[in-house]
Amino acid sequence: YYEDAGGNGIPVIFSHGFGSGSKLWRFQVPALVEAGYRPIIWDMRAHAKSEGPEDLSKYSKMTQVNDLKAVCDTCGVKRAIFVGHSMGGYDMMLFNLKYPSYSAGWVMYATGPGFSKEKGRVGWNKTADKMAKDYDEKGLGALVGSDKKMGHTNPKGLANAVRGFFAQRTEDPLFMEFEEGPLVAAKRISTFTVPTYIVVGERDKGFGRACDMMHAKIEGSVLSKIPNAGHMAAEKNPDEFNVILLDALKNLKK
Repeated sequence: YYEDAGGNGIPVIFSHGFGSGSKLWRFQVPALVEAGYRPIIWDMRAHAKSEGPEDLSKYSKMTQVNDLKAVCDTCGVKRAIFVGHSMGGYDMMLFNLKYPSYSAGWVMYATGPGFSKEKGRVGWNKTADKMAKDYDEKGLGALVGSDKKMGHTNPKGLANAVRGFFAQRTEDPLFMEFEEGPLVAAKRISTFTVPTYIVVGERDKGFGRACDMMHAKIEGSVLSKIPNAGHMAAEKNPDEFNVILLDALKNLKK
């Protein structure tokens, strides 16, 4: 499922994080339309209004980046500014590694490039296994916070999405294309040349350090921290977030 505001403005494609949905961007889309941009939002596979196959093999980082490419191609977009939250931001980096010609600019929102060491990745996957078990046992009751209001209907699909999207596994077809495997984004972070703005809430303990690291390693990147904000600043602090977002877009389109 996707929504394209249309028009002749610069395309801005928004990707939400795991367990969220395109409704995350409900405060950003009107602001961008008013400013003359062409926002495009989408629900990841098994999320909100998008279908979720029962076959686990249909969920991987490869299917993620190909789903994003399908949204771009269906909308006739060959180059865009990408905005990604949490896992959606990480997936944008993987998308760029696979399809580099599409990215004119990035707004990385409360995200990170994965892990540069196996120990961290293994620990992350253990967390993913626990999350998937929660969806198996609790269904939609495993959703937390605003994720409960995103319109999810498919707990089996979300469990598959945890195992195939959230987890970072060596056997993923996308990672198998790179020598670094699941560590590829973190290992290559300093080689990214896409003009980048990084946004994070000052109280986001989960991704604050990752955003600091990305700012240090992506040459020319700009880092903005939103005071008194956490991981969900786009919906909980929309006015402050939109000021930063629109300023970033104004500079990225130059």
